[in-house]
Amino acid sequence: MTTFLTLFCLFRNLKKAQDSVFRTEKEIRDTAKEIGDLTAELKSLEDKATEVIKNTNAAEESLPEVQKEHRNLLQELKVIQENEHALQKDALSIKLKLEQIDGHIAEHNSKIRYWQKEISKISLHPIEDNPVEEILVLSPEDLEAIKNPDSITNQIALLEAQCHEMKPNLGAIAEYKKKEELYLQRVAELDKITHERDNFRQAYEDLRKQRLNEFMAGFYIITNKLKENYQMLTLGGDAELELVDSLDPFSEGIMFSVRPPKKSWKKIFNLSGGEKTLSSLALVFALHHYKPTPLYFMDEIDAALDFKNVSIVAFYIYEQTKNAQFIIISLRNNMFEISDRLIGIYKTYNITKSVAVNPKEIASKGLC
Repeated sequence: MTTFLTLFCLFRNLKKAQDSVFRTEKEIRDTAKEIGDLTAELKSLEDKATEVIKNTNAAEESLPEVQKEHRNLLQELKVIQENEHALQKDALSIKLKLEQIDGHIAEHNSKIRYWQKEISKISLHPIEDNPVEEILVLSPEDLEAIKNPDSITNQIALLEAQCHEMKPNLGAIAEYKKKEELYLQRVAELDKITHERDNFRQAYEDLRKQRLNEFMAGFYIITNKLKENYQMLTLGGDAELELVDSLDPFSEGIMFSVRPPKKSWKKIFNLSGGEKTLSSLALVFALHHYKPTPLYFMDEIDAALDFKNVSIVAFYIYEQTKNAQFIIISLRNNMFEISDRLIGIYKTYNITKSVAVNPKEIASKGLC
């Protein structure tokens, strides 16, 4: 039994050894193949390295020439840049000269226009006892046709000598002095009128500025008082006066906008009858605050108001405007009951009659 186990172990070890040999042989074959591939690859790399070395040597040999060419190109670029800077400098100089020339041209054109205007003012006047001689004007063709220019020069000299021998016209001096005196008189009158005009213009500008300042001061006072009055009459609303043209307040007008309680902003022409009444009264009272008027007439201002607003308006008029007299036509008892004097108008037998009472006196006597 022991021998059998020994043989079995030997057989198994032999089997393992054979398998190991087979694997080793296979690895040897694979390694040999890999060595062959690596050898071929090494050969290829050596060939490529040889080619690279060859190219490197060629590049190193040509490098001085390339560097020389690069230096030449840099030198040429520098020359081109210097030329460009020089051209830019010349262009700037030419531009400045052109601007100067344009300035001179404009200046000379202005002088030409001035002297043309001055020449147009000059006129020739005949001198007494001296007939007017027509000045001969030669065309360019006539000038070219003259064969002997010296004869013209001699003729000019002769005419100049004759001019020197001529006697002066003393009457022209007197006439000149007379015209000069008249001219100076007219200049003095012009200066006086111009001074008066400037004074009137300055006075007009001062009045215009004063009007604007006073208007804007009053406008701000009225606007603030309008806000206060409208808030008091409506118990929480808001009002605003706006200039249509803030640069020229007198050209367009004023826009009146209000915001009734719990509503949005509206122009006054978009309001209801009662809202228009309250807005108008707030504006009237604001104007009264700015510049009080001793007497007001109001015709049924409470017609479109409800009971609460009638009472508010009535008490506001009574309390806030004691420095003026209000005559109000009203059919609402809560308006006329607080008046100082009550005048009733009635009609009987087609006859209009009136009766005046003092509500406070009647109330003190216990008659109402």
